[in-house]
Amino acid sequence: MKGTWIMNVETSAGSGSPTFVLEHLDATNLKGTYSGQLGDYDVRGTLKGNHIHLEFSISGEIIEYDGTVTGNEMKGKVKLGTMAEGTFTGKKKE
Repeated sequence: MKGTWIMNVETSAGSGSPTFVLEHLDATNLKGTYSGQLGDYDVRGTLKGNHIHLEFSISGEIIEYDGTVTGNEMKGKVKLGTMAEGTFTGKKKE
């Protein structure tokens, strides 16, 4: 899980390709950074089994990524606070 992940995001408000840099705090908790169209933000999250949850806040809006991780890939749903919803896929950068 630790490493740099390149995401492809498709939402009703548009698409983007943000980068997440993630690391483990312990067995289930993650921390890292988001860099993309929305800016640069600190991220927190969890990994329980193959289910991942990542979130960060922008001006009171909670940005959430919920999905599954399989090897060096992940996919799931993204919720951009009250602004938009959509899907994401991601690949770990080699």
